[in-house]
Amino acid sequence: MIMESPNAPRDARSGDASTEAATTAPRRWLRRSLLTLATVVVAGVAIEVACRTVVPLSAGAVRFLFLHQMSVERWEYLLADSEGDPLETREIEWIPTRQQNATWKEEPEEDRPPYDRIEAAYTVKTNGSGFRDAPFGKKRSDTARVLVLGDSIGFGKGVTVDERFSNRLKALAPAHIEVLNLGYPACGTVRSVAIAEEQAGLEADLIVFQASGNDVDTAMAMKARGAETGLPSAPMRLLLRSRAIQLLTCWLFGDPKTAQMGVAVEAAAELHGPTVDKLFAFAKAQGVKVVVMAFPSSSGDFYADHVFQSCKRHPEVCLGGLEVALSPADAAAPKWLIDTADFTGLPSEGLNAMFPLAGWFQDIVHPSAAAHRLAGDQLATMLRTVWAGWFRGQRS
Repeated sequence: MIMESPNAPRDARSGDASTEAATTAPRRWLRRSLLTLATVVVAGVAIEVACRTVVPLSAGAVRFLFLHQMSVERWEYLLADSEGDPLETREIEWIPTRQQNATWKEEPEEDRPPYDRIEAAYTVKTNGSGFRDAPFGKKRSDTARVLVLGDSIGFGKGVTVDERFSNRLKALAPAHIEVLNLGYPACGTVRSVAIAEEQAGLEADLIVFQASGNDVDTAMAMKARGAETGLPSAPMRLLLRSRAIQLLTCWLFGDPKTAQMGVAVEAAAELHGPTVDKLFAFAKAQGVKVVVMAFPSSSGDFYADHVFQSCKRHPEVCLGGLEVALSPADAAAPKWLIDTADFTGLPSEGLNAMFPLAGWFQDIVHPSAAAHRLAGDQLATMLRTVWAGWFRGQRS
């Protein structure tokens, strides 16, 4: 007789329970995971919404958020035509091809963000040398020549040719002083020095060197990207999507504006300082004196320490430096600043505080006609002192 074990039914039930437990455990884990994930997502969305609508922004936070967005937008614009190719020294040394005896209309740059573009169209007419000025004739023996070297500011981006500081200086100077403008867009120190050497036949008596913010741009580009690596803009662009993460970063690491400016100025001095020295060596060999000048940015920062330091190293050539003095404007915020607030989603009050000189600028870097006029006045006043002989009509 075959006896049935009294434990058999219990073992079968136990096996069924074990199988059921093995099946339901992953489901419970999955449900809990999904619930946790949903909770995190909802909490994240709530925090993000709060950061965009409720959390007040300090001045430091506004600076942080704006500088981050501006950096990413500017990098993407600068890289748009290079297809991500590494930035090399040859790009910094590239001399732009100038259109000779040409006339064209510069339209507003709609592909740039509002803080980095000129809103109004302006006309450009070049001479036989490709510069935005009247024809350069042969120098007369009774004439003193001033050559202006500079970037898009010296070129007069966004203003008429007569509104530029060089033309204002010409209007204030005695009749025997000629002022020739050799400024050109995108010219940093390397390109400006190359232009000075190329145009040595103009026989200058004085060079006014308008220090360029492009020196900082190129120096920081080389520092950030190196010789073989591309800028990782995709992660930065992703970070822009979260106000909460950016504010957390600002809270953890603070407002980096001062440190960033320090790094930028040091990088410009390292990369472009020797080229500024080369300009003074060229001037000395030609028997030419030099005056350096710089506009502030709309935030009030100056970016030309490396140029002014080089001037001090060459007192036999450099007559001095002028940091154009602009006062904070009490007028209403200009259009580019209002558009910037809409574009970035940042409060206009915070941006107003960040850009105390915004009223003097057409965008973040290009001075208005009023700023050019004031710069011309200050430059003329300076030259009456440091180049007094020429302003009296006598060689000194």
